[in-house]
Amino acid sequence: MPVSGSCCIDTSVAIPFLNGERELLERFTQLQIWMPPVVAGELLYGAAKSSRTAENTAKVKAFVDDCPLLGWSLAVAEQYATTKAVLKREGRPIPENDLWIAAFAIAYDLPLATRDEHFALVDGLDLQRW
Repeated sequence: MPVSGSCCIDTSVAIPFLNGERELLERFTQLQIWMPPVVAGELLYGAAKSSRTAENTAKVKAFVDDCPLLGWSLAVAEQYATTKAVLKREGRPIPENDLWIAAFAIAYDLPLATRDEHFALVDGLDLQRW
C-alpha cells in the first residue's frame, strides 16, 4: 500500500526515465514509485511496436518489476466514472488511458508525476510536474 514519500507515475515520465534522463534517475531513487497497470500496458505497447522489440520489452519488464503495480478496485472504477462524467459535462475530455491513470492516483491518494498538461483538468488530482 502506498506510503508517505510515494508517487504514481504517468507514461510521460516513465519513457524519459527508461531512456536514462539523469534528473529522473535521481528523483526515482528518492521516492517509492507506484505504477498504474495502464502505464505498464502503454510501455509494453511502445516496446512491442518498436524496432528493438525484445530489448525494449525486457527493459520495460525490468522497470515494472521495480515499481509496484497499483491494483484495480471498485474505488478506482468509481473514480474513473466520476472523473469522466465531470470532464464530459464540462466539455474538457482527456485521453481515455489518462482518465484511468488519474483515477488510480486519486483512488490511492498519490501525487501523479507527469509531463502532460491535460491532467490539470482533473479536479482532486495532486500533480507533480516532472
